[in-house]
Amino acid sequence: MTQISGSKVITRTCADQFTIVVANGKATNGKGSITWAANRSITRTSDAVEGLLDYVFEITGSGSGINRNGEAFTVNLKKRN
Repeated sequence: MTQISGSKVITRTCADQFTIVVANGKATNGKGSITWAANRSITRTSDAVEGLLDYVFEITGSGSGINRNGEAFTVNLKKRN
């Protein structure tokens, strides 16, 4: 079992966008622990024609942390051109 702690704040910034900010994230199990922080923006870029499955979303943002081996990592999500 993995225990997850930290804070997550979700903010709707406009009708088609919201942000997710994770602070002091920590996941611990029998294999070790990781810590992380992240900031994501999720934007709906296309409306559905028939139901939710037709929506198109863009996810951008970044994150960083320390893996269970004590090594730093970073993640960057960028818009594709």
